[in-house]
Amino acid sequence: MLKRFILLLLLLISCNSFSDTIALPDIGASSENLLTPKQEQRLGKMFMRQIRRSTKLINDPEINQYIKNMGVRLTSVSEPVHHGFHFFVVDNPMINAFAGPAGHIGVHTGLILATQSESELASVISHEIAHITQRHLFRAFEQAQKMSLPATAALLATLLLGANSGSGDLAMAGIATIQAATLQQQINFTRANEKEADRIGMTILSKSGYDPHSMPVFFERLYQNTRYYGGSQIPEYLRTHPLTTSRIADTRNHARQYAYKQISNSLDYDLVKIKLQLRQLEKLEEYIQASEKQGQQSDLNPQTKLMTEYGLGLAYFYKKQFKKSEKIFKNLLEQRPEQPFFLNALALNHREAGQTQQALALFQHIMRLYPDYYPSILYYTETLLKVAQFDQAYQQLLDYQQYGNLDPLGYKLLALASGHTKRISEGHQYMAEYYYLNGYTEQAIEQLKIAKKLPNSNFYNKSRIEARLKQLIAEQLEEKKQFKK
Repeated sequence: MLKRFILLLLLLISCNSFSDTIALPDIGASSENLLTPKQEQRLGKMFMRQIRRSTKLINDPEINQYIKNMGVRLTSVSEPVHHGFHFFVVDNPMINAFAGPAGHIGVHTGLILATQSESELASVISHEIAHITQRHLFRAFEQAQKMSLPATAALLATLLLGANSGSGDLAMAGIATIQAATLQQQINFTRANEKEADRIGMTILSKSGYDPHSMPVFFERLYQNTRYYGGSQIPEYLRTHPLTTSRIADTRNHARQYAYKQISNSLDYDLVKIKLQLRQLEKLEEYIQASEKQGQQSDLNPQTKLMTEYGLGLAYFYKKQFKKSEKIFKNLLEQRPEQPFFLNALALNHREAGQTQQALALFQHIMRLYPDYYPSILYYTETLLKVAQFDQAYQQLLDYQQYGNLDPLGYKLLALASGHTKRISEGHQYMAEYYYLNGYTEQAIEQLKIAKKLPNSNFYNKSRIEARLKQLIAEQLEEKKQFKK
């Protein structure tokens, strides 16, 4: 058991690979056979299931979509990887970001709020992308080759999140850290991976239209703001991504090869930060007063004025003062008639104010403008379910699958729509996927067993249920067998 903890701790260290004083020993040439592409993809999926089960992720579709869009923009100019990339947002105020197996990159809400420009946020994500494209994680898989994939995924998620949790369930992470201390003293990590990730990250930033100079700027500000902090006050990002004056100097020197140019923040970046700021507030009265006062200033630039009005509109919306928020959202749409954040805000305002027909009409307009914009699809589907238009809700989510995969919320909504349209067996199958993606294999199996007992329309559907049930039972047995050791 101790050996598995130590091996996984090595995996965590290599995944974050931000140490300036430690380097993996030379253990010979890597062999792709130690972890095949199929195994790595499976590990990544298991890792995400454990992440969802172990911590709170952002449930705001617009915030999630923004980070995914940024990730797509950055990875479109990076080196390709066989497993693709997957971006998600952790609902945690600590400043942190991390890369997991198979291209999974997590960004904390605290990191987003700590950045002062969109390029700064992109610089952190591009650095994580570079670690993945350069296969800096692969040596960790060599170290963990004797572990089963379920154990690796589960313990990796626990270790990545354990530092931020007070849960007794995560005490094993602390045990692993203590027991591995002597082993760490025998390992020499170099700075090569860090420098390479910084350098390649800047190249990605430049090619994707962000400012490469933002990386040393953000690093410098973090360093200056935290250099006198005590151990418990240091942001989690600096625990896993140590900064030194030499590293900051390296990034600053490397950035000089890129011509400086002023790059403005996108409106979406500013609106996402407004949404995150409002999530932190328990009382909105002071925010409303400050926003109203700021909105009256005549010297505000156009984008700052839009941000201020949007934040004020959301504050009124959260306080259920729907007439005030409706007026603001309509005014915003007069200025930016095709801005998805503003369109969704007004449609949701109509819905919560009981103006369901107006909400549906506006969502239909949004669907014509952006047929594959997932946040609006989810909002629209929720609205259709609320007004008992179950067939339309069911079809809306099925149509989306032409563009991309559903997330857990999408599967839950599809299960509800299926149940209300007498597609009972389908509903249980979709609910099984909801539970499975969230890491609850046993509940997923129970849903499939229920689906199997129900009358099914055809042989293909029965065979699909049996095949999926067999797969999940095998995974569950493997997990139980591993953790009994």
